Amino acid sequence: MKTTLKIATLAVALTPFSAFAQDAGPSDAQLQTFRAAMTQVGCTIADDATASAVQVATGYSEALLEDIVQQLRVYNEIVDASSEGGITLISGECAV
Repeated sequence: MKTTLKIATLAVALTPFSAFAQDAGPSDAQLQTFRAAMTQVGCTIADDATASAVQVATGYSEALLEDIVQQLRVYNEIVDASSEGGITLISGECAV
């Protein structure tokens, strides 16, 4: 039992701190960059062209963009653009 405890303690000591850090989500700067890119495309992503324009403008991966959209949904800044899909930013310069 002591050996198991020592091994567990050593494993924890050798594990990088980042392994224990919880994903804090997108940073405020990343959210702001996304908001600016959405504003540049007219506040709505309704097709592949506008989605690509936002991705190019931000330089973010698809996974990060998904995280940002989910975070902005929590903040009530993103709504569905239509029943066919897409999203619309409804905050900042895009507020109606």
